[in-house]
Amino acid sequence: MSTTDQVRAILGGTQRAYRAEPAYRERPDVFNELDRIAARLNQPIRIALAGTLKAGKSTLVNALVGENIAPTDA
Repeated sequence: MSTTDQVRAILGGTQRAYRAEPAYRERPDVFNELDRIAARLNQPIRIALAGTLKAGKSTLVNALVGENIAPTDA
């Protein structure tokens, strides 16, 4: 399971928990913020990374996203 999938699962559980809690039914700001977070998960992540040759930049990117999206020699 990718990091994004894990965050989506946690966010979904959080949304269900808040909707089930009567105290939060009167708090549209909470639901709006959770919806905003969910929408951001569908947007691409852009990062800039600089370093010397063979410094582990691709390995770092892969570790951050939880998937092998950047090629490495390993």
